[in-house]
Amino acid sequence: MLKGSCVCGDFTYELSEGAPEAVLICHCIPCQKTAGPNGSYNVIVKEDEFKQLSGISKPFVRKGESGKNISYDLCDNCGTIMGCSIDAMPGVYNVKAGTLDDRGYWEKNGKPVQEIFTRNRPSWCGEFQGADQKNGA
Repeated sequence: MLKGSCVCGDFTYELSEGAPEAVLICHCIPCQKTAGPNGSYNVIVKEDEFKQLSGISKPFVRKGESGKNISYDLCDNCGTIMGCSIDAMPGVYNVKAGTLDDRGYWEKNGKPVQEIFTRNRPSWCGEFQGADQKNGA
């Protein structure tokens, strides 16, 4: 079972055994604003595989490129973005990969299978070998 936490440690969660479904990198402008120009690593899980254990979630909602809502969960204390639900992707939850506590996970399982919004990827940031490339979402 994978566990994760925010920067201050107040917001903690666990992912059910068998999660995640996939790892992807998003190069959309909002993800670049929060994670840097080379994009945001996201661990995709089924909604019911994400369980918040402690802390208070501060919600933030914005419209995605599709016109549908993206609902973020932030730690109410330190503001770390923990993940988001995307109405255009029903049934899944996008966990911000950097919040996982097991740093060794990335060596074994962290290779992205897909990059999205590649049209925003900086020219100096090459594509990940073997990852499906999508210009949009």
